[in-house]
Amino acid sequence: MEPPRERAETEAPPAILHVEAGPTFGGSTLALQNYLVHADPSRFVHDTLFLCDVPGLDAVRAHSRRFFCLDCPAPAHWDAASSDAQHARASASWPRRAARRVPGARPAVRAARWAAGEWRRELPLAVRIARIIAAGRYALVHCNNTFVVQAATFRAARWTKTPVIAHARTRATLAARDLRLGNRALRIFAVSRSLAEDLHRQGIRRPVDVCYEGIDLPAAAKREGHVPAGRSPVIAFAGRLVERKGVAHLLEAMPALVARHPDALLWIAGDGPLREDLERQAAERNLTGTVSFLGFRGDVPALLRESDLFALPSLTEGLPLVLLEAMAASLPIVACHVDGVPEFVRDGETGLLVPPRSAEALAHAMLRLCDDREEADRLGRAARAFVEAHGDVRQTAADLDAAFQRALRERDPGARAK
Repeated sequence: MEPPRERAETEAPPAILHVEAGPTFGGSTLALQNYLVHADPSRFVHDTLFLCDVPGLDAVRAHSRRFFCLDCPAPAHWDAASSDAQHARASASWPRRAARRVPGARPAVRAARWAAGEWRRELPLAVRIARIIAAGRYALVHCNNTFVVQAATFRAARWTKTPVIAHARTRATLAARDLRLGNRALRIFAVSRSLAEDLHRQGIRRPVDVCYEGIDLPAAAKREGHVPAGRSPVIAFAGRLVERKGVAHLLEAMPALVARHPDALLWIAGDGPLREDLERQAAERNLTGTVSFLGFRGDVPALLRESDLFALPSLTEGLPLVLLEAMAASLPIVACHVDGVPEFVRDGETGLLVPPRSAEALAHAMLRLCDDREEADRLGRAARAFVEAHGDVRQTAADLDAAFQRALRERDPGARAK
C-alpha cells in the first residue's frame, strides 16, 4: 500500500469571507481593517464583502484577496437614532407591528404573514451573497457585524452549507428570530466577557469566544503629560451621533464644568442622525463657543493627542476601539459603567467610571480630573500601560486567527492546524 502523502507545503490556506453590513466606516469596519492588516497570511486567505458602498476602504481592499461590494442601500435600521441594539429592540416587537400592517386576520396569522414578507425582501440579497459564497468555496463565512443585522448572510450560508462565525460587537435585546440566527452559527465571537455572558443569558447555546479588539500601538503615540497650568482643558468625544452613545448627557454635564473652567472646550468628532438635535441642545445650553462638532474624522488618534481628557458617556457598548485609542494616547478617561467598558477602564486605576445617564456624575468626574492634574496624569499612564498589555492589535489579531482555526477544526477535525 502506498504510504499517505503529506499535505503539500504550497497548498493554499483555507479562505474566509468577511461580510460587513454597515453603510458607514464605523467601529466594526475599523476592527476588520485592523485584523486584516495584521492577520497571519499563512493561516487563512481573506476575502471581504461589503453590502453597502462605504468610503475609505483602501486598506481593506489592499489586504483582501478579493473585494466585493453589492452597493445596496443603507438598511432601514441604520436610519435616525439607529444602532444594532436598537434594531434588535425593534425586531423584538415585530408581532405587534405585524398586527398593524396585515389587517383582517388573527394576530398570530398576521405576524406570520409579516415575517414571511420580511424574508421575501431579504431573498434577493441572500441570493447575491450565496452566489459569491458558492463561487469562493469558503471554509468559513464571518459576519463582521452583530449578527442580528446579517439575516441574509445566514440564509445564503445555509443554502451553500458553509459554516458561519458571527461577531457580537454591541449588546442587543434578542428577539426569537435573532436567537434562531445566533444558534445557527458555528461559533460566536464577542468583544467582551460581559457581552458573551449576556448572549448566554438571553438564550444563545452556541460556543462564544471572547476576542478583544486591538489597535496599532506604535501608531498611537503617547501624549506628553496633562494640560499645563493656566490652560483650560480640552475634552474629547469620538463616535457616531446616535442615542446609545449618550452625547446628550455629556452636553448636559458641560455647564457645570464651564462654570469652573470658563474656557474649557469639548470636541465632538463623529457624525450621525442626531447631529442637528445635539447642535440645538448645545446652543440652548449656551455652549456654542465651548462645543465644536467636528464631523467624521479620519485622524482620531491625532485629535486625541491634542486633547486633555476623553469622555465616553455611552449607554451601551461592546468595547469601542476609540476607548483603546484614548488609553494609548495616555488620556485620563471618564466613562460610563456599561457592558465591556469596565474590563479596560478600572475605576480609580485606569480611569473613572460613572453610572450611565447621569450628567451630574459625569460632570463631577470630569471636574475631578480637570482640577487634580496629578491624578489625571497617573490614570493616563496606567491606561497606556494597560492597553499595551492587553490591546496590541498584533496579539489580538493572532488571537482571532487562533479562534478561526479552532472553529475550522470544529467543522473539520482534519483541517490544518498551525
